[in-house]
Amino acid sequence: MYVEENKKNIPSVMFDADECADMIVRHLVEWHNVREVCYVSGPEYSTYHKRTLNSFRKALASVGIELTGDRIFYGIDWIGDYSEVAENIIRHGIPDAVICCSDFTAAGVIGALAERGVNIPEDVIVTGNNRNEPLEADYINITTVDRRPESMAVEAVGKLMALIKGEEYVPAPKRPSCMLRKGVTCGCEKINYPALARAAMDGMLSNRRSGFDSYYNSMPDTLMSAGSMEEMLWKLDGFTGYLGDFKGFWICLNQGVMHVPGERLEGYSDRMMVPYSKVDGEAQVGWKLSFDRKELLPKRLDSDGPVGYIINCLHYGRVNYGYTVLSYGDSGALFDKHYIMWLRYAAGAMDKQRRQIIYNDVVSDEQIRDSLTGLMNVRGFKKVMGQQCGRFDNPDKLMRIISVDVENLRGINSVYGYSEGDKVLQKLAMVLNNSAGEDDICVRVSGDEFFIAGLLDAKHPIDEVPATLQRNLETFNKDTTKDYGVHFFTSRVTAPVTSEEILDTLPYEANYQRTLVKDNRNKQKHKAVRETEKKVFDPEERKAVAKILNDDLLTYHFQPIVSAKTGDIVAYEGLMRSAGEVKLSPVAILDHASAMGRLDDVERHTMCNLFGYYHEHKDMFKGRKLFINSIPSCPMPDKEFEELCNKYNDILDKLVIEFTEQTEASSEQLDKVLERREKYGFRVAIDDYGTGYSNISNLLTFMPNCVKIDRSLIMDIHEDKRKQHFAQNIIDYAHDNEFMALAEGVEKVEELRTLIGMGIDLIQGYLTAKPSPEVINSIDRDIKNKIKECAIGNENKRARKTYFTGSESEDELALMALDFENYTEIFVTMKDLTIKGVKDYVSDTTIRIADDLDGKLKLEDVAISDNSDIPAIVIGKHSRLTLEIAGVVELRRPIFVPAGSQVDIVGSGKLKIDTSAVFGYCIGTDIFGNFGSIGLHMDGEAELIADGERSVCIGGGSAGENSYIDISGKKVEMLVSGKHVVAIGGMENEVRININDTELYVRLNCSTGICIGSGGSPAKVNIKDTVLRYDGFGDTISGINSFTEMESTVELENDRLEIMLMGKNIIGLGSPAGRVALRARKCEFEMVCEGARAFGIGYMNSDSSIALAECTGRIRVSTSDGMCIGGRTKNVEMKDCTIECIENE
Repeated sequence: MYVEENKKNIPSVMFDADECADMIVRHLVEWHNVREVCYVSGPEYSTYHKRTLNSFRKALASVGIELTGDRIFYGIDWIGDYSEVAENIIRHGIPDAVICCSDFTAAGVIGALAERGVNIPEDVIVTGNNRNEPLEADYINITTVDRRPESMAVEAVGKLMALIKGEEYVPAPKRPSCMLRKGVTCGCEKINYPALARAAMDGMLSNRRSGFDSYYNSMPDTLMSAGSMEEMLWKLDGFTGYLGDFKGFWICLNQGVMHVPGERLEGYSDRMMVPYSKVDGEAQVGWKLSFDRKELLPKRLDSDGPVGYIINCLHYGRVNYGYTVLSYGDSGALFDKHYIMWLRYAAGAMDKQRRQIIYNDVVSDEQIRDSLTGLMNVRGFKKVMGQQCGRFDNPDKLMRIISVDVENLRGINSVYGYSEGDKVLQKLAMVLNNSAGEDDICVRVSGDEFFIAGLLDAKHPIDEVPATLQRNLETFNKDTTKDYGVHFFTSRVTAPVTSEEILDTLPYEANYQRTLVKDNRNKQKHKAVRETEKKVFDPEERKAVAKILNDDLLTYHFQPIVSAKTGDIVAYEGLMRSAGEVKLSPVAILDHASAMGRLDDVERHTMCNLFGYYHEHKDMFKGRKLFINSIPSCPMPDKEFEELCNKYNDILDKLVIEFTEQTEASSEQLDKVLERREKYGFRVAIDDYGTGYSNISNLLTFMPNCVKIDRSLIMDIHEDKRKQHFAQNIIDYAHDNEFMALAEGVEKVEELRTLIGMGIDLIQGYLTAKPSPEVINSIDRDIKNKIKECAIGNENKRARKTYFTGSESEDELALMALDFENYTEIFVTMKDLTIKGVKDYVSDTTIRIADDLDGKLKLEDVAISDNSDIPAIVIGKHSRLTLEIAGVVELRRPIFVPAGSQVDIVGSGKLKIDTSAVFGYCIGTDIFGNFGSIGLHMDGEAELIADGERSVCIGGGSAGENSYIDISGKKVEMLVSGKHVVAIGGMENEVRININDTELYVRLNCSTGICIGSGGSPAKVNIKDTVLRYDGFGDTISGINSFTEMESTVELENDRLEIMLMGKNIIGLGSPAGRVALRARKCEFEMVCEGARAFGIGYMNSDSSIALAECTGRIRVSTSDGMCIGGRTKNVEMKDCTIECIENE
């Protein structure tokens, strides 16, 4: 199906240009008595411009005006200098009007004529055409037609459906396809100074810190800086906010296109790859998803009705990468003018990645051997071993890897120089080659790491290589003439050849097993050192420790543990200190206690003291967790521990027991830990992971709530790839098994940035806060902001994790606890639930209400951040929710209420909703959505702030069937900013609004704005016993209003209305185009309306009916066109009113 282009034997749809031309011509002739016209076209050879010219010829001929050849001037349209066109117009005699083929051409002609002293419209009228394609001409108000593509869309879909069904196409009833827009260039309107002022302000740097056109838009630079395709796609995800409220976006690439060289790639592959997709706010990056191109998409959006998909070719130069698919669901929305440039930025970054990948392919093919030793590198190993393994579907074969590590290479390099170390590595390579089997591969991984890989028969896995290697390594030192020996660690692992993944996993497993061997050897060294230290000690220290333990002189400092997403404090660790005259370090206390056999006293004092301290200072901790160090080899006796837990059973869920592996625990002692956790409900953390006795077996045994990565792995992690690799595996393992990873001892910003990028959950260290004897409530603001800054770039990589509410007995949830468990959203299925937050703690969670649920949700001191593009609360389909507000509830994302659903907000707390331009609404839906019923009935206060190009505080685009807005409460404040805004109501279709017994304050800053009502359909507004304070500033501003031509009703009773409006077109109460039946009884008006055209109540040209009874107050109007109370005399009725009307004083 072709649109606006005729193709032989292919169905097409053409726009009715005749209707647009006829509309402009009739306006010029009937309203301005134009008789002489010239026409400025685009290129003479352009089919489109020929068709447009013919339409205007016919329209002019129909009113008796002949457009001769000397009155037609051809330009370039869209680009170029119109000086020559202007000269030709003047040379041939200035006509009554100049009709241009487009608004852009009209703007160029106006400028060129004005430069030559021709005044518009005094000397000549100028009109444009096709206002919305692609640029509006608001700034200079060109008289033009607004082309509406709906009729073309209906015809295109009708023809397509007829083709699919094999039926004959039956044209739909014709509907208007354009609308006349009167402007200043014909004399019907005045210059739009507010729009000019906004345009000037938008061009200033101080006002251009956001938006696609902003100088600060870093999209192309950010995408080009990506080091890999995956990184580029995640960065691209961060810029999808520019696409608006879309439901789905897919990048579909030709299979293998990123590896195909050449400057000209055309067509599409039979199978398409989807490296990036984002559906309902959830982004995915990867190369696993592919589909048959005939399907166009791997999966459609779920919808009960028709859904629109916008498909664009994704190309850069002459390289066709594939196509993109964008969908705004069933909203009927379309992308804006920035989308094409957005795609170009994306395609340019993709082209850069393709060139890098092709370069890497070439280089990698040439580099499969290590230059120093001549052994295969890892790339070579994968290539050669992959060929040997074939399809990886042979369980009768085993892949065997023997990993080798030179322990003291760093010492050799330090003492004898790197050249000597290189000689050791070269000699070791020879040993490996001499030890390997006939078909084995010897590999140098990096630095001092090597391995031998080969295949064995699974039924008879005879392998002589390990013994041969061991003999040769022993000979290595015997035959050397050097005055140093070389120490080696080895490990051996096998796996069946059933998956290609073993090329990655098996070398890593061998490396890990070898690391455990090294750890165990180091452990024996440390144990020997400790045994020696037992014999040599300071007797005074020993005596002091005995006194500390006898008199319980232990005290504690508290170091904050903060969220790696927000920088908020979520927990503290209680760190042991000594009181009394002699100050000893915790290590010294533990060493002496161990030597005296009194570690059990340390354990008892620590547990009792910190349990008691938390209980006594609960208000100070504010619900945050407390980490307590424990020694599992010295547990408290069961009876004592049970008494302790029973005494403090109200805080057990706030405690996290850390197990410090100073001495190795037996399996029985570890079992006791697990048994107590199950019985008493405290949480468990593994401390110092990566050193000592802490190893993977402890993770598997405990399955803790948190693993603390030791400082030795964290220190300078930004400079050490090995540490990053090991730490990343710990973090990934933690997340895969649903517990959190904490980084201990973070002291540098570079360490912080690296760890957050790796997905760490919690941060502890001197960088965030030092231990202190008092519990602090917040870390340094600069460090907190740095954490947020680092987290922004990593936010899109967060794994989605949903908490499903359980049985009816689970009636209360702690929000911080769920965040601590790394949950990203709460799915509410219960009829009565309370979610509790903590003061000053901000969560990133999303609350989803199940479909068809009739229930109550209470939020108490809950704060939800704006670190997501999903609403803070999502009401399910056909659900009825009573939302109770207790304490202070602050949402930085909106409450989504779809058509067919209902929310009733109650409570005595304070509700604040402050949404960004991403959403543009507070309660309901955005301007493209259909909203349900909304009730705001709070005894407390509500503050709503909406900011976006098209914003709504309460309401949305269209009201669903039987939807309403009902407000009554103590105090409601609203601030709405944007281009086109509505505070309470909808942008389209009829909406019912009731406001009763409320103190309501509304402030609008916008181009076009309505306080209460509808932008495009009738409104039914009833306000009673209410104080309404309304301040509006902008272009076209109104109070209670509807812009539609259909009849609206406004009922006011016993209200006080304090209204101040300033702008170009002002209406306090009424409608400029439609019929408003306004009834006010016992109301007091204090109104100030200032503008070029301003009316207090009613409107001069409308058929509105106004009935005021027993009303008082004052209406002040300052305008050159307007009045205090306007309307046709017969339609205005005032009974027993004392309203002072003041005009232009």
